[in-house]
Amino acid sequence: MSKIFLSACAFALSGLLPACKQAPPHDKAAAPTAARPQLDKELRAELLRQEQHAPQRYLAATGASYRTPQGRLVLQGHLVSLAAFASYQNPVLLVTWFSKSYTRLGVRRYPVRALVRAEAAVPFQLYTEAPASVVSVGLGIADAAAVPESDPARLP
Repeated sequence: MSKIFLSACAFALSGLLPACKQAPPHDKAAAPTAARPQLDKELRAELLRQEQHAPQRYLAATGASYRTPQGRLVLQGHLVSLAAFASYQNPVLLVTWFSKSYTRLGVRRYPVRALVRAEAAVPFQLYTEAPASVVSVGLGIADAAAVPESDPARLP
């Protein structure tokens, strides 16, 4: 029975081999069709629109805090853009104060005068007047203004 099975497999493969030889090779360096660049431009423009309308989704804030001898709480960190195409200006940093027991003591918004380009990080430093019982700080982005792009076709 194994000889019959092997001969059947050999017969099936012999029929496939000529078809494989006739198939054109896949060339990765082949030039894209004329419709492909137009599609890329449309997809990039759509992604740019999505990124511009949702800065909270594409911006993040990271950092640390320390107290000065005068009792002010200093926040240092980076505003990080996860957007592929959109740039943002003047983001509003959302700061949440926490106590030792991680009870939320308050929330405050701080505007940061900065331009955050796509896929980049910008450092920031803020001097704040926080309650004395603050032990830790949560950072987030409340809002930002999207920088309008003049021509989406010029996007990288």
